[in-house]
Amino acid sequence: MENRSDQTRYLLLIRVPRPTEVAIEDRFLALSGTTKPAMGYHITMAGPFYLAPGQTPAALESLAGICATIPPLHITLNGLGVFGGEEHAVYLRVAGSPNLHRLWRRLRTYLATSTIPQYARLEGDDSFQPHVTLGLHLSDQELNAFCNASQASHFQIGFAADAIWLAEQDPANPWRYVDSYALGRPLLGRPPSHDAVP
Repeated sequence: MENRSDQTRYLLLIRVPRPTEVAIEDRFLALSGTTKPAMGYHITMAGPFYLAPGQTPAALESLAGICATIPPLHITLNGLGVFGGEEHAVYLRVAGSPNLHRLWRRLRTYLATSTIPQYARLEGDDSFQPHVTLGLHLSDQELNAFCNASQASHFQIGFAADAIWLAEQDPANPWRYVDSYALGRPLLGRPPSHDAVP
């Protein structure tokens, strides 16, 4: 794949609200191998990706219209999952949500013509496994200890999601949120959010 390390990359995601983050931190952050992403806990909807040659950030403006076609979501995080292979990751599963999958399919279809994914992924509808990552690149020992410690209590929590966020990272800077797209309704006259990701 072509080296794009000098290009801005993007993510579309659902931000986990702060009260839900606190509950996740209280339950999991003390376990070995657990980390909190720099941009906060989130559910990745698309990305990371680059703009295709000839495209400008204006190509992403239509995302607002796509998001407006899906009503606000109720997200339920329910139980742990593990990604094996190189990622060796633990995550919180997102319970089944037809509207979440419908939104993912619409975003994927639109982005296919204007962006280039950073990583090759499966293209089938079953390739979308929405989740909140708790830890990446754990050792075998950390993974086993994490799963054993986590089995002691069941974790389930829900939250409302009324927007999809666009984050960008240029090569010289950290990720930052640059826009949000309301679910179920357009936000007219809204200023973009240019908050740096903590």
